[in-house]
Amino acid sequence: YRELDFWVGEWEVRSPDGTVQGTSSIAPIMEGCAIQEEWSSSRIRGRSISTYNKPEGRWEQLWVDNFGVLLHQTGGWTGSAFRWRAERRGSDGKVRQLRVTLTPMEGGIVRQVQERSEDGGVTWSVIFDGRYRPVETTGR
Repeated sequence: YRELDFWVGEWEVRSPDGTVQGTSSIAPIMEGCAIQEEWSSSRIRGRSISTYNKPEGRWEQLWVDNFGVLLHQTGGWTGSAFRWRAERRGSDGKVRQLRVTLTPMEGGIVRQVQERSEDGGVTWSVIFDGRYRPVETTGR
């Protein structure tokens, strides 16, 4: 249950060019057996709950947002990064594959890259690239 501890914290999320994309608050819940994220940007407000599913041997996340998106992702470590994967049917009926990669970096930064495939995983396009930077809080 501790594999995502590197992601716990109060974050300001910026694009590679330094533009603020949003904020994220990630905290352990359920006596440390799950992690809850609260995301906020100018357009999207969302929340996820992540936990390790021991019988399945994988992490699972449920994401919901103010656009009515409900996404169930599964994941785990691949080398030095944590990767989520999911499939989602769009309003056009087309199934798209999604992957989200979380990479711990120097200085306590976490890079999140979201990618989408519309051809069954043959090619991928980046739809989000953000750097989670720790926000200093009083008493920290």
